[in-house]
Amino acid sequence: MMISVGTDILEIERMERLQKKGRIDRIFTEEERRQSEGRTSRLAGDFSVKEAVAKTFGTGVRGFSLLEIEVLRDALGKPFVKLYGNARKVFDSLKGQSIEVSISNTGELVIATAILIKKRNRGRAESSLLPLPKRNPASHKGSYGKVAIFAGKKGMAGAAFFSALGAYRAGAGLVYLYTEKENRTALQTLIPEAIQEDLEDTGQEIADKTVLLLGPGWGKDEEKKNILLDFLQRKESRAARYLVLDADALNLIAESETLETALIQYALQFPVILTPHLMEFSRLCHCSLQELTEKREELGEKYAREHHCVLILKSHDTMVFAPSDEGQGRHFFHNEESCPALSKGGSGDVFAGFLSGLLCVLQEKYGDRPPIDIAFQSACHAVRIQVEGGRLAAEREGEHAILARELPHYFALAMEENIEKEEER
Repeated sequence: MMISVGTDILEIERMERLQKKGRIDRIFTEEERRQSEGRTSRLAGDFSVKEAVAKTFGTGVRGFSLLEIEVLRDALGKPFVKLYGNARKVFDSLKGQSIEVSISNTGELVIATAILIKKRNRGRAESSLLPLPKRNPASHKGSYGKVAIFAGKKGMAGAAFFSALGAYRAGAGLVYLYTEKENRTALQTLIPEAIQEDLEDTGQEIADKTVLLLGPGWGKDEEKKNILLDFLQRKESRAARYLVLDADALNLIAESETLETALIQYALQFPVILTPHLMEFSRLCHCSLQELTEKREELGEKYAREHHCVLILKSHDTMVFAPSDEGQGRHFFHNEESCPALSKGGSGDVFAGFLSGLLCVLQEKYGDRPPIDIAFQSACHAVRIQVEGGRLAAEREGEHAILARELPHYFALAMEENIEKEEER
């Protein structure tokens, strides 16, 4: 993907003047001077390339020297660029992959063009995602799984509502809500489709559940900690097919070595998806926000690998990481698109629920694939659909006016648009 283009024109005569003044060692590296063999036109072309490259940065020559942009030639004489020091730092900050350059010479003028190419997503990307499936005409409510949602402390019924609505809008067949008694009347009114369960009755078997979602607006008291630990220590016969941890569940893990250890052991057997935003992730990996900002991709990949989980690192440009299979490289997805209309309370709860519903849909269609693969695919699709749905909502409602309760509808519309596009291909 092209980021920017820089062009520079230089009179060769100007380079002759610089040579006579003996200033070329301030501009050209020893290797550049050696390769030029003293030819003024060659040095002029290299200088013009340096200027063109600086223009692709959008800064000109600021914060670095021209010596940090080295212009060399391959065996066929094609120019290429090497970057050093601060120039390299600027290139990396722009997520550059390469710089393509060319030089033209009229005898009196040299013209250089530089194209800054953006780094492509490594590993799995949008192009390799499984297509979102249409509804099976022979299906019934049991075909599209069961989502159990533990959400909503006292006074936070909205979090449970948004999550449940998101799961249903994504296509889940059945949604079970485990929440505080004080929330149940409101939730029965808001979303009667959801099956209400007693939060206190957490010892029951959940092996028949496709997805277990814990955390939205849940609270961090000792009872919640014990419930989470109980789920993480469950044996195979009592475990849900997929575990999604969001919000307060992540904060509980960040505060407890016991929970973190249990999470790692659980994830060795069953697919786990974590959905932290940057602040939550800084707590999980015990680093500062500044360090996380500088090393987001590195830290995200390391955490997913060490904890054997799918990690959705939410930001304006969200990244998805999954543990790598032996010999297959890493699984990585970077959604570089953003939607500021999603910056509203409750949107994270909707996302967690929608992701849970997508897991059910992809499980129904691709159930013969490894569960960790379905988890990764669902995470990538959820991230894409969230942005696309947010944009649809912004177009129709206005980006300032969107409410969380409206988002599941637009997420579902975006999902349907994706399905239609796949059918047209």
